[in-house]
Amino acid sequence: MGVNKRKLVLSHKDVKIYHSWKGAQPQTYWYALTPGYNCEGEDARGDFDIRNLPAKYREGQTVELDFSQISADLDPAEAQQRSRQVFDAVEAAHREILRRAIDDGHDFQRSIDQAHPRRAENVLTRFLDWLTDQELKRRAAKFEKAKAAARR
Repeated sequence: MGVNKRKLVLSHKDVKIYHSWKGAQPQTYWYALTPGYNCEGEDARGDFDIRNLPAKYREGQTVELDFSQISADLDPAEAQQRSRQVFDAVEAAHREILRRAIDDGHDFQRSIDQAHPRRAENVLTRFLDWLTDQELKRRAAKFEKAKAAARR
């Protein structure tokens, strides 16, 4: 029985992992710490690629989809059944990898930050923009105060 991909992929030791979404499609290798995470858009920097987790978690697990064993000669129903088996096996492997990472105390936020290095840069840029705005507001208030004093 599969996990509802719109909701939870794995809940283990108080850590919840969700699929990352692109439109209406769950991403095969990308996961998020928030439900319904949409990986599209300029500010979309909140997911991680399971293929980039440390090797010790991935060891012995099938991380990537491999359809090489599905022959083009199969009838469509059999090919679809085998494709589903491949997807199910990879999903189970991903859950095991995530369990291992959680058991080891892996910092998923760090994985997210490494997957999106500009995120920290954007936070700093936004802070500097805010700081500049505050300085401009301070200067404008000082100017208005001086202008009012000059009128008296």
